[in-house]
Amino acid sequence: MFQKKTSRRSRKSRDRMLELRVNSPRILMFESLRFGGKLLKVGVLMLIVGALAFFAKGAWEKLFLHNVSEFGLAKITIHTMEGEHTEFLSEMRVSQVTGLVTRKNGGEKTIFQFDSDKIEKTISALPEIAEVKVTRRLPDRFEIKVKERIPVAWLASSSLGLVEKDFERGLLIDREGVPFRCEAKSIANFVQEEQIPVIYGRELPANSIVPGQKVTHEGLSEALCLVAGMVKTLGDYDHLDYVIIKDEITLEATTRNGTRAVFSYFDQKRQLDNFLKLIIHARDRGEQLASANLIPYRLVPVKYR
Repeated sequence: MFQKKTSRRSRKSRDRMLELRVNSPRILMFESLRFGGKLLKVGVLMLIVGALAFFAKGAWEKLFLHNVSEFGLAKITIHTMEGEHTEFLSEMRVSQVTGLVTRKNGGEKTIFQFDSDKIEKTISALPEIAEVKVTRRLPDRFEIKVKERIPVAWLASSSLGLVEKDFERGLLIDREGVPFRCEAKSIANFVQEEQIPVIYGRELPANSIVPGQKVTHEGLSEALCLVAGMVKTLGDYDHLDYVIIKDEITLEATTRNGTRAVFSYFDQKRQLDNFLKLIIHARDRGEQLASANLIPYRLVPVKYR
């Protein structure tokens, strides 16, 4: 038997497609014209955007950058992070280091002509500044917030070449334990008026005192704690003059009245309380405490004048 032929086409034959590409000079010309037209539109658009940016920049400079009558620097407000008056940083000091000059002092620049980030960086580099934030305030003011380093003691060391109460060869230390140099006149006046004490270590390891870096040496840290404790405990009864780091566990303090007292690194609260009791007891007897070793819990060695 013969099979009957059918005219059905296979799936493979149906999937076959014929792709024809016809090229001619006329077609190529029209395609080139279309491509050129697109490039022309893009070019015109870029010219328009560039022109708008140019005129916008000119208008901005005229309206803001060089408009001294409206935005000329008129005031610099300086205060602490808590909004209080600063102890040391003044407008004169800021003007000297940053170039910020108000109109009343001859300044001819707007607040937009100064780089606030650069001003912030310059002020933060001052030894007496721990933290700073500079902000523009429209229309004509700069606001400067700072955290100042308040010196509580001088640092001195024979091995490190630090000379006590010397503004060029000495260092100050703040209550957080960060040493810094005295470069501002306002700080020099402060330490002279307050007569802040001296922390002295004859032999200290190299790099144990680095300006701008918190001290980690145990003796220096404990001496700083003793300075703070003396201020809090003694009040007006007496004032600390020197703290000497004697060894790995002992500190020797001398007051302005000439009293010498030996403390240990440990249990300073008890020792300070006993020291105050001894001073008061001596005054009640009409005498003055000459020396005391406050380390023992009982039978404290004491001498009177």
